[in-house]
Amino acid sequence: MRLQLAINVKDLDAAIEFYTRAFGVALNKREPGYANLVLEKPPVKLVLFENPTAVNQLNHVGFEVFDDAQVEEAAQRLSAANVAIQRQDSEVCCFAKQNKVISYDPDGIMWEWYRVLEDSKTFFAEPDRRRVGAQLLRMTSQIRSARASDVERLTEIAIAAKSHWGYSKTFIEACRAELTVTARDVSRLTVAVAECDGTAVAFSAIEWLADSRAELDALFVDPAFIGHGIGRALTADLLAVAAARGVHTIEIQADPNAAGFYEAMGARRVGERVSASIPGRMLPLYELAVSAPTEV
Repeated sequence: MRLQLAINVKDLDAAIEFYTRAFGVALNKREPGYANLVLEKPPVKLVLFENPTAVNQLNHVGFEVFDDAQVEEAAQRLSAANVAIQRQDSEVCCFAKQNKVISYDPDGIMWEWYRVLEDSKTFFAEPDRRRVGAQLLRMTSQIRSARASDVERLTEIAIAAKSHWGYSKTFIEACRAELTVTARDVSRLTVAVAECDGTAVAFSAIEWLADSRAELDALFVDPAFIGHGIGRALTADLLAVAAARGVHTIEIQADPNAAGFYEAMGARRVGERVSASIPGRMLPLYELAVSAPTEV
């Protein structure tokens, strides 16, 4: 087993030159926009993604293992600890076919335990569906205002994001109305859409209230794009918009699984509120302070 650290770099050639010299090892693998180096002592694989517009330098972390029993052991340990996981068998990612299990920490950082089965000539198995730039995790972090034509895709993101936490189909159906984005929502709320390679991958929606307050109506990231700073970028964007409007506080009714993310963003828990979809279900209620805009 060896630790994997995957980072985003602005210039792949410059990063390769630095890390091969700094660590005294040769390049292990290089593909367009991608490279990795392997250290034996300590056992570490350093993965480099050429990603000049990434919000965060950290891409993801994990462990490379060398038999499927170790992948299964990680899956069982995480499940026993009530940690949500995703299993991927023979999944092509990062120019390799892999068996893996994935989990996300409260801040959205992806952790993976994986075994490489064979090399691949493509970054993903389905580049047309999950294409990101030149088959890379190249997060453009382009944020724009939502349009009425976005509502189907935004609803798809909301349902996928909620399902990501392992809720049952019955639960998701009970929440479907609340998760559905309509043209009226786009007109009455301030809805921001994060795009990657021209495709909507996340969105936020905020409602402006009286007394310099607002409420976060939605913040969802497509599970395939969690862990790349998109949620943080949307939060920073909505805070900037709120500050410009003179808002002091944003109320957030959070899914319990997202509580850690909002706390990392600086939100303070102030109580509970009953779910609009599940009778009797209480959800944590947070307040996020908005800083006044900085004058230049």
